[in-house]
Amino acid sequence: MHDITCKLCRRIKSEFGENIIHLDKANLPIMPFEGGYGYLGIRLFNQITEEMFCNICGKWKKGLAVHVNKAHNLYVKNFKEMVGLNSEAPLTSPFASERMSITAKEFFKDPMRRKEILKNLAKGTEKMKQMKIRKKRTTQYFNKVDTCPAQILSKLGNVSHYEAIRYLNK
Repeated sequence: MHDITCKLCRRIKSEFGENIIHLDKANLPIMPFEGGYGYLGIRLFNQITEEMFCNICGKWKKGLAVHVNKAHNLYVKNFKEMVGLNSEAPLTSPFASERMSITAKEFFKDPMRRKEILKNLAKGTEKMKQMKIRKKRTTQYFNKVDTCPAQILSKLGNVSHYEAIRYLNK
């Protein structure tokens, strides 16, 4: 996903810098985020500073979920819907996610804590099943399977990315 042969990687590096990568599978053309910066359904990550890109203000933040809530007065769920991300897409860097996973595993080793966690998980299982059933298709998903509107228009009419966007915005 992150090599020079990937057209999206080349575009992101040319627009945002050499140390920026995309965390989501997608092929060009992709749709720009009209309400701010970046692209719909694409999370950007700075490998040097370990920060995530905020599509609303264009800033790089380590804690994107906290930033979105405090700076833009949005719940994470609303932010993800706005920028076309799946509800389960993490807003933390891959490195932070790994560190949190290790911490959770250590926490889970304590038998008393494990018993409490398992009890709470059992309560939430049915609710989680219901949430999975109602899962909404997002731009992030459509980018992954090459079916976002810009990609479809490009395939159907051999239309350029910018022509497709202009057509969609009419």
